[in-house]
Amino acid sequence: MGRGVAAVLAAVLAVVGAGLLFVYVSGADERALAGLDPRDVLVITEPVPAGTRAGELAAFTELRSLPNDAVAQGSLADLGDLDPEHVANTTLTPGEQVLPSRFVSPDSTELTVAVPFPDEAQLLSIQLSPERVVGGRLKAGDTVGVYLSRDVEYEDEAGETARFQETHALTHQVLVVRVQGASVATSAAPEGETEQTPSNDVIVTLAVTAELAERIIHGQEFGLLWLTHERATSDLSGTRIVDATNIFEP
Repeated sequence: MGRGVAAVLAAVLAVVGAGLLFVYVSGADERALAGLDPRDVLVITEPVPAGTRAGELAAFTELRSLPNDAVAQGSLADLGDLDPEHVANTTLTPGEQVLPSRFVSPDSTELTVAVPFPDEAQLLSIQLSPERVVGGRLKAGDTVGVYLSRDVEYEDEAGETARFQETHALTHQVLVVRVQGASVATSAAPEGETEQTPSNDVIVTLAVTAELAERIIHGQEFGLLWLTHERATSDLSGTRIVDATNIFEP
């Protein structure tokens, strides 16, 4: 019996010793981190597409404790410190810390994010007021429909010049490559220098074919363009030239 008891005690001591060793080793990292003056910061865990609203960041981030020396200047520990309507001005990658400098107002001139576009396409930028670009809420990666309203002149049977207005879709599912705020030149700067100040207009860069570029440019020069935000599931059927003679027809 003495030998049996001794064996049991030895086994118990071994288990206890292993447990104590595990606890010690597990706490080693915490003790080491504690000596480095750790700080809590928000870190990106999933890729964040450029143009993502700060209010949507919770699904892409987590709070981590990092050594003070590893914390970037200005890093945030609370998403509430960001304006929820501000958007990422570039793509954010996992491991990055959340910095206020990465987020700007949707109509900021700093917002020049872009997405890849087909090799055969060419880029065309148009400047429009916010109500013509879905309230300025478009972002890179969206697809849009392009609509044109224009004045049309013709000669009637009496030889008199008549005018009417028409609206029609130019094209659908055009890729938005970049969205940025526009600026206007002023002379308010000292010593007569020209200063650029933000305007309410939005510059939208589209990936287009040469043929489509011609039609959009003509519409921009001689009519009024509107962009609609189209999804893959949007119903694009039923468009026609609309004017005063058929505007009330279904």
